[in-house]
Amino acid sequence: MSELVPTPLWLSGRVLRWHTNPRMSSTQDRLDGHHARVAQIILERHPDPSVALLRAALTHDAGEAIVGDLPAGMKRQMPEVAERHALVEAVSRDTISGAFPDLSESDQTWLRFADRLDAFLWASWHGEDMQQLGWRLALEEIARLESMLGVVNDEVTA
Repeated sequence: MSELVPTPLWLSGRVLRWHTNPRMSSTQDRLDGHHARVAQIILERHPDPSVALLRAALTHDAGEAIVGDLPAGMKRQMPEVAERHALVEAVSRDTISGAFPDLSESDQTWLRFADRLDAFLWASWHGEDMQQLGWRLALEEIARLESMLGVVNDEVTA
């Protein structure tokens, strides 16, 4: 029998999201829950998701266990910093969960859509003011991605 100890991927799931958002940091949103919800969104809305897309959904933020995440506002204000951080996070993710799947452009769009939709739904569920600029921009991006993908979803309205 192999040694029964938590793996880096299993441990990465215990990392809490929203740590830089004072209102949302107490919602106890762990990466494993986020990853599962992103995969569920894809399963609910994608007509035929690939295994690679589902694997990506279940591991896409694992690197945050090593490098953390940057606040969305900072990513918008300092895209060059966000881009460098994303590269380091990708290396960290691959160290934890193995080589990230090579996704088609369509699958990359599906992953982005499901990731953004989960964040929006989580924040809305936990009482965030969805009229704030950042959330309005997020909703606009979700609607744009839905349109690109041909997703029909009457539930995402704010």
